[in-house]
Amino acid sequence: MKKFLICITVLILSLTCCRQGGKSSFKQNLLNNFYLQYNLKGDVVFSSDQSGHMEIYIMNLSNSFPEPLTNFNADSRYVSFSNSGEKIAFASTKDSPKFELYIMDINKKSILRVTNNDYEDRYPSWGDNDKKLVFESTNSYGDNDLFIIDIATGEEHRLTNTADNQSPSFSPKEDLIAFTSNRNGNYDIYTITSEGIDVRQITNTETLRECNPCWSPDGEQLVYGASGSTGKEDIFIINKDGSGKKKIVSNPADDTSPSWSSNGEWILFSSNREGNNMDIYITDKEGKRVFKLIGSCGVDIGAKMPFEVIK
Repeated sequence: MKKFLICITVLILSLTCCRQGGKSSFKQNLLNNFYLQYNLKGDVVFSSDQSGHMEIYIMNLSNSFPEPLTNFNADSRYVSFSNSGEKIAFASTKDSPKFELYIMDINKKSILRVTNNDYEDRYPSWGDNDKKLVFESTNSYGDNDLFIIDIATGEEHRLTNTADNQSPSFSPKEDLIAFTSNRNGNYDIYTITSEGIDVRQITNTETLRECNPCWSPDGEQLVYGASGSTGKEDIFIINKDGSGKKKIVSNPADDTSPSWSSNGEWILFSSNREGNNMDIYITDKEGKRVFKLIGSCGVDIGAKMPFEVIK
């Protein structure tokens, strides 16, 4: 009994530091991280404005606080892990007033600029064994279309050319890209191949705006956000054929930007349920256990982990 009480006492301790004279403003809940290290290990990347502008951070779930990967004094976000876990792709305004795409080797900290044009390029997602990126880019009508770029050659080709098409996500298992589109009047989830053919509608909910799909590591399910008339977003999971839709996170606050853990057992998301700022939370696939993972004095959003591709 004494050992049990000692463990509980240790677990409820938390370490908090807010920005003072340039110091880190991240708050880390040791209870959550202690619990998670027995169920999930690995790196998480995300965006945070705790320094005064959006930068990309990385945190190892087992033993570290978040550390900055970028320090551009610019807006850097929409980060995505390569399937190998060795690189990240992200959008930044570091060299342009508009978002362009970049790749960083996490260990070497080397940076490659991927796009350079007059449009906003966002939401990169890795495919074809990390050889290509799919992304959204604004068009001359103010909407977005989907493009694929070959990282080695820089060759691009356009996947969509109608309506507003957003937030693509490459399947880790096959040649399928999930995305959001209003091509039938409402924002729903669709899939398309990397050749821009075989478009399939996955959701069809007139009362909800469904967005930001993200594939599970086994390529069989999608997690996504959906908002109704209030604009408040909840989180859903659905099978890739459109069956088995279920709501897993619902809260009076805004729960957004969901993604999968490396092992496919957890969902990461951002929420302002504890105040005005977005923090990063994690829940099991049934939404029964919810833990706060990362928080700061600012906005923390868009958490991603590399896939352990499940065969």
